[in-house]
Amino acid sequence: MASPRRRRGTHVIEFALVTPVFLVLTIGIMDWGWYMFTHATVKAAVYEGCRTGAVIDPDSNPTPESVAAGDIRARLASLNISCTGGDDRCVVQTQRSGSSPEELLLCAVDADYRSLFELVPTPVEVGTATQVLLEIQQ
Repeated sequence: MASPRRRRGTHVIEFALVTPVFLVLTIGIMDWGWYMFTHATVKAAVYEGCRTGAVIDPDSNPTPESVAAGDIRARLASLNISCTGGDDRCVVQTQRSGSSPEELLLCAVDADYRSLFELVPTPVEVGTATQVLLEIQQ
């Protein structure tokens, strides 16, 4: 067994070896957690926005597509995701398909994703799509 005098610096060396690994794991967990949170909130915003467009009269002005797109943009803006500019960093797509009474409103969002720390690989884009049956209001 080594004397206490010979083991004096081992704690510092162990700390120096373990700390970077621990920090990378912790930051990776935080980055992936943030990505999953962002994806879930974008998915909820797309669904709720598409639902808002689907409950209005399909023949009304503004159209269900423009109402859904506007509501999706507003919900994403509340999450600090800007989809109002002319750039390609965030794209909101809405379209109708099918015919009444089984007409569908399709909504999709593709937005750039910035990780918290950018030290571990994460996806660079968050996107989701949903479809909702248009309700005919009589």
